[in-house]
Amino acid sequence: AMSGGRRLSLWNIPPWDSDGPPPDGGPASLEPDRARLARLVCADSDMLAQNGIDRMADYIYQQQLAQIGRALSQVLSHLPGYRDIPVVALGAGAFIAVEVARRAGLAVTNLAETWGRQEAQVAPSLAVAYLLAEQWWPG
Repeated sequence: AMSGGRRLSLWNIPPWDSDGPPPDGGPASLEPDRARLARLVCADSDMLAQNGIDRMADYIYQQQLAQIGRALSQVLSHLPGYRDIPVVALGAGAFIAVEVARRAGLAVTNLAETWGRQEAQVAPSLAVAYLLAEQWWPG
């Protein structure tokens, strides 16, 4: 939820890309997002400079990218020959998956851009159903 608010206001992702209102029920816009981030360190937006809040949010985002990037590298180390298969970005974290894959030099397919947002929302459920069907009814 916090990264969602951060991305709405400071990474120029349109509001319709959010999965819902922020956890406090307030608006998903720049100043309320900064106030929510300030509360992470027991402050409010009057106690911290905007630049400080923005730097804190960028640090959190960069740490998310680094952590997921390390996990991706670990997975790829066990799958030699799979670097040519595109990363499929889905769900609320698709914007993070796209950036991590881009930094790793991998091709990315963002189903929300290809199929449309509503259609892409069901893709994770469809993938799980496919994997279960493959397990239950092999061949």
